[in-house]
Amino acid sequence: VSVDPHSEIGTQPGEKSCDAEISNNRGIGPYNFSPVEKIGLFCLCHLANAPENRELFKKEKLEDYLICVCWFTQRCPEVAHLTPKLDGFERLEPPRLESIAKAYLSKCFGRKIK
Repeated sequence: VSVDPHSEIGTQPGEKSCDAEISNNRGIGPYNFSPVEKIGLFCLCHLANAPENRELFKKEKLEDYLICVCWFTQRCPEVAHLTPKLDGFERLEPPRLESIAKAYLSKCFGRKIK
């Protein structure tokens, strides 16, 4: 049995995966950040430096999403240097699956996922 590394797991014939959607429609890879996203990430990282903002992130239950942001940034060399500013949001248990799915789909398709 051989596995095709280019096959799209979880898609029907003719459908595109999230990664394929990004690379074909936006011209960027799945873990690359647009200039606007880089500005947003830069601002978020600087907000995360203030202890009162970290408490606000916890109060608003945004930690799961910040962990997902850390995952995205660690896979993009252009913004990986920002990840230390997001330190402290890691936990021993992973974020909720709902948060992971929303973060990934939002990154893929560039819009809010309900």
